[in-house]
Amino acid sequence: MSDAGLLIESHREILDRQFWAAVPESGKRAVLLSEEAWCIPPKNVQSYVNDLIKKGDISEAVSVLQNYAACAESADSEGRKKAAAGLSQLAELYAKIDPKLLGEALRHLGLRLSVEPDAELQSLVSAAFVRLSQQAATNRCFSAMEQALDLVAGVEAQRPASRKRCAAKWH
Repeated sequence: MSDAGLLIESHREILDRQFWAAVPESGKRAVLLSEEAWCIPPKNVQSYVNDLIKKGDISEAVSVLQNYAACAESADSEGRKKAAAGLSQLAELYAKIDPKLLGEALRHLGLRLSVEPDAELQSLVSAAFVRLSQQAATNRCFSAMEQALDLVAGVEAQRPASRKRCAAKWH
């Protein structure tokens, strides 16, 4: 069925969606505004934020997305990993709600990239940074694009070896 272009949810995804639907609004809000927001799959974050937007609660939607982006700097390595992957998937939502959110998310990722010791996490954070930068360019969010360039310069200054790796990939 996948070959025919039909999207098939795995059993895990179906159970996850059912579980999330059963969580009371107060519980959803509490976890999405906590330091453990990274535990929530990006689809659920997106669903919750879209519901807030439909209700006209833009400020709450912004708060959720700001908090989720801050998880990129979590003390927990698994949290940083999931937050980076989630931010990549949520890039369009960040641009849609408020272009300033892209800049904030880029700042968290850029700061993390400059200090992340784990090579696997560096790769994930870098991919998320690139994805959000691409979204900023697509949406013509020039302030976020400028911030991304400044952050890249900062990462290069702190990690000169990263510039050499990037240059080798492009040639």
